[in-house]
Amino acid sequence: MLVKETDQDTEKLIMETAKNIFFGEGRFNATTQEIADAAGVNRTLINYYFRSRDKPYLKMRRKRSRNLQSKLFSLTFR
Repeated sequence: MLVKETDQDTEKLIMETAKNIFFGEGRFNATTQEIADAAGVNRTLINYYFRSRDKPYLKMRRKRSRNLQSKLFSLTFR
């Protein structure tokens, strides 16, 4: 199944907005409505893409963890 470019853009927008709220503002308890309002999208889109508020947060944590592991690995084996 092909994903429309606008779908990918919307998902990225929600992820970036959630990241800014979670890490930039330090609001780990932000609601899906707060994220939706900040992103300028309907709250149901967050549920459509991520099923809950926790999914974007967990996805960001995994990505940051992989980046850190990669950096540590490159430093260890220089």
